[in-house]
Parts: sequence; structure tokens; C-alpha cells
Amino acid sequence: TALAATGGVIEFSAGTFLFSSQLTSTCAGALTLKGAGPRQTLLKWTAATTHGVNITYTSLVERPEVRDLGFITDSFATGTALEITGPASASTTTPGPLVENTIIRGDDTSVDCWLKAVRLYQCWNAVIHIIGIKGLDDATSPFDHTQGIELIDCPDCMINKIYVYHTENCVRVAGSAASTVGGGDGCKITDFVFVGVTNGLVVDRPATCTGFWASTGHVNAYTRSITLTNTRQFQLNDLELFKTNISPNNWEGIELTSCDYGFVHDITISCPGVTAAAFSIGVGVTDTAHCTFSNLSGQFWAPAASTFIVVNSSSQDNYFSNISYPTNETNFTNVILFQGAANNNRCSNIRPQAMQAFTASDATPSVGNAIGPLFRTANAIGTLITNFDDPYATQEFTLQFNDTKTTIQHNAGLILKGAVPCVSTTNNGGILHFFYDGTVWRETARSF
Repeated sequence: TALAATGGVIEFSAGTFLFSSQLTSTCAGALTLKGAGPRQTLLKWTAATTHGVNITYTSLVERPEVRDLGFITDSFATGTALEITGPASASTTTPGPLVENTIIRGDDTSVDCWLKAVRLYQCWNAVIHIIGIKGLDDATSPFDHTQGIELIDCPDCMINKIYVYHTENCVRVAGSAASTVGGGDGCKITDFVFVGVTNGLVVDRPATCTGFWASTGHVNAYTRSITLTNTRQFQLNDLELFKTNISPNNWEGIELTSCDYGFVHDITISCPGVTAAAFSIGVGVTDTAHCTFSNLSGQFWAPAASTFIVVNSSSQDNYFSNISYPTNETNFTNVILFQGAANNNRCSNIRPQAMQAFTASDATPSVGNAIGPLFRTANAIGTLITNFDDPYATQEFTLQFNDTKTTIQHNAGLILKGAVPCVSTTNNGGILHFFYDGTVWRETARSF
């Protein structure tokens, strides 16, 4: 069924309107579809495999608006409720599509659901506001409702006050590397609730996505709450990320891959009531650089032998501060696990914290990726330490002799008290403190 090609306002009164085919429009002017409210005006599709509304707009000046409507299907996992396609453009400053005050669901959610709820393609500056999306009443992942909101090559979009239940991917920001549209750049999502979903927020554009921001949200997910790939200059903050308590899946609160220059802060990551044996990770950091992580807390963790933050060997120059979990949590093995010896990742105020052991028999043990300023020796055979590798200027650390086999050599790059070697043979348990001035390590104190 074709809608107006020149734009205009199509207003539906309160009531239920039945359709057996897709409503489509290719328009050069502003097109508005509106109702009396998302529960008062219901657009209901009654034919299997039928999509809902498909709008293609060709003007960078006029925008389509869809508001105050309910999109209902009486079929099982078929069709996209609302799809909007804009003109390919490398840049524009005019407002994009508005989707507001809308509910998208099945007629009977125990048997009916859309396949996808909202899909936008090549839409600059879109605003999606006050949207409720409900999939099938599935008990477990994978869900038959595959997509909540999908933005493909859509820069500078704002998503606000959305609620998504029982779907595979709640919000997906994606695109193609060859696109002339800067897909995903500058997108912002705030005030959201995702419950009983496989994946919450997913950014997986092949080319770099710049300027992404997600804040003030709650995600209860089976597999991943937030996944960012190829994302830079981003911010994640003020979030509650939970693992669904009946999930048997391996789970990550946040997964970052090939990301840089981001801020991740003020986030609670939790596994309340989870009993399954699958592993859980609070934050996974892979091939990621120059990011700051602060004020992250892990609570009610399960299963045992979990690690809160895992940083792979190719991630570098990241900073972690104020990372903690309650001292009565017994299921953590590590607060932070660095899988590489040195990449200049820095830490401060990590709790609880234990001493890190130097690699045994290493003449130049690394102090890079220091979780805290506390190290200990662990040599079973005689070992002469001549320097400490991978430092950064102004770095300080404390070293405890934890064996009787270690000698620290005084030299031009490692200045010791009295300019003589320091041995653990008679000083096992002794403590030394070192400072790096950018060129030379200097001993500043010792306990013996």
C-alpha cells in the first residue's frame, strides 16, 4: 500500500487499523504518520511475512516523523515493523527522522512477534525517543525477535528513553566500510532498559566509529551487555550491567575490541543469582589502547574463579583506577588479569590487591602492567637483577624479597643505597622502594 509521495500529514484516530500488506512511501517532502497515542492507535498487520511501514525520503531538508502509534503483528517472527531509508550524503546539519512515543510488539506476545522492530539506513541526525519494544515471551536465548533498533550508516543519532524486552540485539550500530555516510559517528544513547536479552548494545561497524556515547542505562543480558568494535573517542558511564540469572552462556559485561581513546566509568557489573558454571568477565579488553577505566565495581559474582577485567597482550597505554569488588566476594581469582607482560597499562587504587610476583630467573623483570605498586621476588635459583623493564617516567613501586636467591645489582641505570649490590640471602622478607625518573631507577627507601 503506497502512502503520499509528496509528504504531508497522515493522522490515525484512536482505534485499531488492520493491514495485510506493507505501507510504503518514497517522498521528497516531509511525511508525518501520527496517532492518538501508542495504546490508543494500533496499526495491526494480519498477514504472515508482512513488513509494517517502509519510508524512503530523498530530501536533506525535510524529514519523516512517526509518532504516537502502536505497531502490532499477529504473526510469528516475521517482518520489520518500521524501516526508514535516507539519501546517501557525506554530511548534513538538518534534523533527521523522528520516531517518538511508539510501542512495537506482537498481538499476543506468547505467540506473536516482529522479526525486527526499527531499522534506519543512511539517516543523519535521527531521533528515537520513548520507544517500547517487546519480543516473544521466550524464556531463554536465542530469541525469535532478532533486533530492537538497528542503525546502519546513521551518524549523529540520538536514542533516548527506550525499553526493550526479549530480543537478540537491543540496539545495533553498524555499517559498511565502503559507505559514503559516516555510519555510527556521534551516536548517543541514554536512559535505556534492556531486560531478558542476548546482547544489549552492539557497535560493530567495520570502519572506525567515532564519538559514541552510552549512559544511564540498565542491561540484563544472557551473553553480553555492551559490545564495542572499532570504536574511538567513546564514553560509557553510569550503567548497571547484569547477567541474566538463568543464563547458561559465557558472559561479558563490556567487551571492547580494537577501540581507543575511550572513557569507561561509574558502572556496576553484577551476576546476581547466577548458578551456571559458564565463565563471567566484567570487562574484556582486546587490541585496545589509550582508554581510561574508573569507578567500576563487581558484585554478586558467579561462578567461582572468575576475573573481573581481562586485558589481552595487544592492549596498551590504558589506565585503570578505582576498580573494586566487595571483600566478601569469594568467586574472583583476579581483579585485573594482564595477558601480556608489558604494554604500559597503568593501575591505581585496585581493591582488593595482592603482590605481583616477578618472573622467576628474570634478570630484568617487567614492572609494566603493574596492577599495584607491590612486587615480590620468586627465584628458586641464583638470579642477578640488573634493571627493571618497561617503566614509565615517575613510576614508583615497592619490592619485597621473597626468597634467598636474589641479588640486585647497583649500576648506572639502577642506583642503590651505598652504591653496592643488595642481596636477599640475609634480607628475605626485606622491602625496598624504587622511583624511575625517566632515565634511571633510584632506590628511595629500604626496611633493613
